[in-house]
Amino acid sequence: MKNPINAILFFAITFTSLYFFTACEDTNTTQKVEYSIEAVNKAIIEATKNQDPSDIKVGQYVKYEDNYQIELTDPKISATVETKILDLIEDETKYTITLQETQTLFNEDGDNTKKITEQKVEIEKGLVALKNSNLFKGAATSGLITSNFSLQNDSELKIYNLKVESIDAPYPNSVQEKMGCDPKDPCEFKGTRIRFLVNEFVNKTDPIEFSVDRIYMNDGSFLNGTFSSCISRFFEAPERDYYIKQCSVLRDYTNIIE
Repeated sequence: MKNPINAILFFAITFTSLYFFTACEDTNTTQKVEYSIEAVNKAIIEATKNQDPSDIKVGQYVKYEDNYQIELTDPKISATVETKILDLIEDETKYTITLQETQTLFNEDGDNTKKITEQKVEIEKGLVALKNSNLFKGAATSGLITSNFSLQNDSELKIYNLKVESIDAPYPNSVQEKMGCDPKDPCEFKGTRIRFLVNEFVNKTDPIEFSVDRIYMNDGSFLNGTFSSCISRFFEAPERDYYIKQCSVLRDYTNIIE
């Protein structure tokens, strides 16, 4: 019989391809207060209002780390994704970006495989309007930004316990070093944390329930404006259910190109 943890891990890693996931808190409380999807969209639009694709420059670089945690075990890295901007063409309606994406996948033993690809991504100049219409659809690509919280896009979603708060949090360690910050007194950014609980009705009576936890940098660019994102939920196994967190956290970036 298969180890249930391995089975859960398979699902966890599979779902990682759908999400950008950092350590997060469960927003599931004994009492659920329902919010509209529009309320979530409005909160994210406000948190990302300073992010504009026009600030993308050739040479910019960003690195995210995907990790997962099964209940109280230590988090493990499942992948890193590094994106570097190679070329940028602007016309009246869109930006055409050529980027190099380096994806490194890690297995249970810590071994890794690396894949380097080059691709073109088109970003409409009306991105704000696109965000306004539906933030639950990805606006660009996995190497840039993704806003898809749903396991299945055509499922009915109900949102509960929306929480929005202003926070101060330390920059990534590698960025701290570039900034010359004192490790004992790390430099902090101002950000917005958005949390909510989702019930996704893949059928009419038995919803999948998961928590979303995101932190946005107020001074972040279009590439690194999402500092961290996490999804957490229970996965069913033959013996019992297991609580899984899947996360993505910003680890490094370079914005200023001389």
